[in-house]
Amino acid sequence: EQFFQPASALAEQVAGRIRQRFLDPVDSCAPIGSGGWFDFWRPTVPLEREARLEAPVERIPLLVRAGAVLPRVAPASSTARLSKDRLELHLYSPSDGARSESTLYTDAGDGPGYETGGFRVDRFSLHRDGPRLTLHWSHEGGFAWPYREIGLHAYGIGGIARVTVDGAELGPRDGRWVAAGPFETAVFEAV
Repeated sequence: EQFFQPASALAEQVAGRIRQRFLDPVDSCAPIGSGGWFDFWRPTVPLEREARLEAPVERIPLLVRAGAVLPRVAPASSTARLSKDRLELHLYSPSDGARSESTLYTDAGDGPGYETGGFRVDRFSLHRDGPRLTLHWSHEGGFAWPYREIGLHAYGIGGIARVTVDGAELGPRDGRWVAAGPFETAVFEAV
């Protein structure tokens, strides 16, 4: 019977169904497994064994493992165009007393230089002890650190009262903590 309706009315019905199915935010509860997770888009609170996540078409649900160190840079059309101004390190706190490891590999991205040592492997270790989150950072390889600054973001330990980098207190800048370059240890202390 719909085929006999005016074309505009049919198109409106079809568009309404498409919009309802694909464009309206979907809010559903799903099991997420053990080990602790964070919602990438709202990372302030660790998720439980089940999570209710919105899933609008323009923002897919994305979970980050507790204990992960997620490096991010500004979006670019290719790796050749990546900004070298700042690397943002997003630290997702492991559970209290737990330790975790993450790795970042970097090279020039434009040839076989990695075969002769032109690479860098950065290893990040996170440890949570109550209201304190400690990041240890080590590296290997002959490739120079490519970023001018490092933005630091910590999630899952509450409000941050103090950050030290290699023993020196780091003041917030534009609402985040920014280090001048690679370091060995950063400590985040919650309120």
